[in-house]
Amino acid sequence: MSKVSEHLAFFNLVATTTSKQAYALVKTATPEQVDAIGELFENVLRATVVLSGKALSLFRRRKSLLRALATRRTSSGAQQRLVHRSYRAVRVLLQHVPENSFGALR
Repeated sequence: MSKVSEHLAFFNLVATTTSKQAYALVKTATPEQVDAIGELFENVLRATVVLSGKALSLFRRRKSLLRALATRRTSSGAQQRLVHRSYRAVRVLLQHVPENSFGALR
């Protein structure tokens, strides 16, 4: 969970910028930032981060993406490609994670 707390500013930036800017940010994300996104997805899957019913319904279709990013068996290069291809899902997740949940992850 320390990876998530180290990249809170990055998460906030991706969540609050326009779609084009979010794409550019995700495309230039460092491997550590991609790993932190994977850890955040893992926390969502383990229900450490509580999402609203609307947000959960958005991710039912993307559960395979969540699992692929959350697992340690996925190589860092594959994680990077998944994040690039699905930057919209990453952005939506970051928009729907409540701010108080980030405090709980520290």
